[in-house]
Amino acid sequence: MIEEKGISIGEVFHVMFIKKWLLMAITIAVMIVGILLVSLVYNPSKEKYTTEFNILFPNIETGNYPDGTIFIYQEIISLSNLEKIKNSNENYANINVNKMYEENAISIQEVRLNEEIKGYKLEILSKCFNSKNQASLFMEDLISTPIEYALETIANFDVSSYLNLSKNANNFETEINYLKLQMDYILNGYDQLMVVYNNNYTLNNMSLEAAKGEVQAFYETKRIDTLLIELQLNGYIKPNSDYQNTIKSLIAKLELEKTENDAKMNALEEQLKRLIEIYKDYPMNSPIFDSFHTELTKLALRNAEISIQIANYEKYLTNVSSTTEVQAFQDKVDTCYEILKNFSNIYQLFLVDSYHTNSKIVYFNQSKITASGGIHLVLAAFGSIIGGFVIGGCVNLILDMPKYLKKEPESIIEE
Repeated sequence: MIEEKGISIGEVFHVMFIKKWLLMAITIAVMIVGILLVSLVYNPSKEKYTTEFNILFPNIETGNYPDGTIFIYQEIISLSNLEKIKNSNENYANINVNKMYEENAISIQEVRLNEEIKGYKLEILSKCFNSKNQASLFMEDLISTPIEYALETIANFDVSSYLNLSKNANNFETEINYLKLQMDYILNGYDQLMVVYNNNYTLNNMSLEAAKGEVQAFYETKRIDTLLIELQLNGYIKPNSDYQNTIKSLIAKLELEKTENDAKMNALEEQLKRLIEIYKDYPMNSPIFDSFHTELTKLALRNAEISIQIANYEKYLTNVSSTTEVQAFQDKVDTCYEILKNFSNIYQLFLVDSYHTNSKIVYFNQSKITASGGIHLVLAAFGSIIGGFVIGGCVNLILDMPKYLKKEPESIIEE
């Protein structure tokens, strides 16, 4: 009886290491190929650069930029924005933003750090860049575009719009009312700033509280209200204005409305008389007559209002003031205009500074930009070495095991 001779694990490893040079060569070759495949093929298609951040500038909670434009975070990765960033720096010349956009290699989404704090996550495939440093700079510039737009719009924002309208008014009443609106606008603006910032917030050695205090003090003098009262008493009309023609037109419309109301009242009174004859046994306060009484009262009250309005307008036609008086009144209005213009300039300085001071990008992670999704090259090298060792060992077994089985182990020499 022939006994079969078995092969031990030790003998298998012995055969594997007979040609050590071949085992090492295959292991090194597989390692190099593995690293190249991971770094040049796999990682670029899977690895992505990620940053999580929040955008802060004053009043962003309203969802609007200073000029009223709606803030839409998806516009950060719009093609026009990508092209703008690429063209802003020659170091980005090799970045193909069109391909990045068309192949959806870039994405942005809203995330929440917790129930109160929300932010955004920007991801771009690493194949779009030459290096992580280039990706970091590009992504930081990209997510800063909303801040840049907010600062640009606030710098060009006109806080004197009511003053401009007052200058173009063709009558004193409109001009003065626009000055009142400008004063209210500045006071409300300071109130909003003081809700967000400390009252001691200073600019050019002036506190926010002091700046508002000057406007409030002017408001409490009632100078603008006094101008309106003086205007109503004297009926000043701007020189070379067509305001008198406008007044005549307004009076004509009011008189026409009053005539029509008189006709309606006469018709209603005739109907009411006929109704009273039919229901002569009913008292005058009977519900049957209520609708007539209500409508007649309404028309009578409106006609009384019209009479007052016409009387006020006629002042501008009958009280013809001297040129000197009108110019003196205009000087008073212009003085208020200049005071409010100065207040507006100071308010704009505070407004612009609040944006420059409080507009920023807040990153959720200490490392602003992180890489994920690929295989680390150290792991790739380690895995390739193991794989190369296995392949090399298998090759050696295929080449030398038949010889080992036919001969004595001592007769197999390393070739």
